[in-house]
Amino acid sequence: MIEKSVAALVVDKKMRYLLLHPTKGEVKWVLPGGHQNEGETDFQTLTREVEEETEIKKFELVEGFSETNSYINSKGNERVIVVYLIKVESDMVKLLAKEHNEYKWVEYNDAMTMLNHDKWRAILSKAHLIISGESA
Repeated sequence: MIEKSVAALVVDKKMRYLLLHPTKGEVKWVLPGGHQNEGETDFQTLTREVEEETEIKKFELVEGFSETNSYINSKGNERVIVVYLIKVESDMVKLLAKEHNEYKWVEYNDAMTMLNHDKWRAILSKAHLIISGESA
């Protein structure tokens, strides 16, 4: 069985990235996102999850950027996470879901250190190249 999720790599106008700290598990910092409901498009899932977890309602999707991270979860199912890059004007965040107890806006180098897996760091690196190029 394949479980599909959608996540957002959120960047603000100061080129800081939003990371969330889960209340459970051993993972230290994660991206906003979650499971895709039946019948939802990726964009619908992205919008719903970002708003549910952070109260961010307005963002700009960076066209042409999507990366996939897949792995076998603890139930033995394949989990596929599609990551999109979004830009926000405001860094105002309100944690609405009880699944996270803290958030941080961090610079690229800090985000590279805080993300706990090489696949997540590779996705961040690709996104940062795009954002840096747009800002130059």
